[in-house]
Amino acid sequence: MGMTPLSRARERLCGERMSAVRSVQVHAAVAAPPSVHPDGRVWAAVRT
Repeated sequence: MGMTPLSRARERLCGERMSAVRSVQVHAAVAAPPSVHPDGRVWAAVRT
């Protein structure tokens, strides 16, 4: 399957969005105590 410029651009955009979301999640996980953040474990898995 060949990579078209459009799919490549979409992939890069998705990657940038994911990295931005990940950084926000990391900041939120650091800022809030684990008791307030039930998703802490999921975020830790995503971060690695």
